[in-house]
Amino acid sequence: MKISPETDAYLPKSETQEYEDPIPLPYPVNTAGAEDSAFIMPDGNTLYFFFTPDVNKPIEEQIADGVTGIYVSYKVNEAWGEPTRVFLQDPGKLALDGCEFVQGDVMWFCSAREGYSGPHWFTAEFENGAWGNWTIADFKPDYEVGELHITADGAEVYFHSSRTGGKGEYDIWVSRNVDGEWQEPENVEAVNTIYPEGWPFVTHDGSELWFSTLMGAPEIY
Repeated sequence: MKISPETDAYLPKSETQEYEDPIPLPYPVNTAGAEDSAFIMPDGNTLYFFFTPDVNKPIEEQIADGVTGIYVSYKVNEAWGEPTRVFLQDPGKLALDGCEFVQGDVMWFCSAREGYSGPHWFTAEFENGAWGNWTIADFKPDYEVGELHITADGAEVYFHSSRTGGKGEYDIWVSRNVDGEWQEPENVEAVNTIYPEGWPFVTHDGSELWFSTLMGAPEIY
């Protein structure tokens, strides 16, 4: 059953005068399934998100159910249209794609797919109205990169990870791009605690880092 504002144990509420209280997006974006990893483009009219009909099903079932994956919806006349699936795998091959990040005509996404052991990060290019040319990203496997956000200038990537050297559970890390190569990640100590911090977002001008934390109820800082 879909969680509603009446049944949500952690009802989202704004604690600042700058924003009104959040409200759930209506159908067809939100359904009786599970929507996650929302990513909206700067134009405000293009929304990417991850969907799976049942989060309690094991990955082995999700990867083969034919519907779990990344979707996109476009806003027309202030209403979100019917989402369509973004296919990032060759026909007939299995892939479980999610945690998408789009910058210009390049999409970064995590994927568990045929030919690879465990999840990895990939990139895809948008050409002629479709995503293609997907290839594995140049992150070292031991980085354990979780959901990420790349700064507008492409110089830094922020991500959450439970990799060793953190303060506890998920931490937010930053890796800098030097001459086209991502450097060893550094812990963003100013925001990390013994609790999980993750799902980072950096504003276009690079002056604000938004993230989620789980000190009991989930909160955004």
